[in-house]
Amino acid sequence: PLLERIVREHSSDSRAALAAFTLGKHYGNSAQAAASMFERAIELGLPGSLQGDARARWVEACKRLADPACEARASGR
Repeated sequence: PLLERIVREHSSDSRAALAAFTLGKHYGNSAQAAASMFERAIELGLPGSLQGDARARWVEACKRLADPACEARASGR
């Protein structure tokens, strides 16, 4: 819950993007939660060095959901 709280309550803190990315990796078994966190991490300004990894993980989570709209957002289409 600590990382979730950081993302939810401190989104203007630069560490919130890293918290969201970490949560996305942690939620790997839940495609919906993972996709949501990777999207949020990018929205919050994840450092460029992690952007590609986050986007790829987001696309993969969307594919597992079989959600074309999610996949389109994740791939930037």
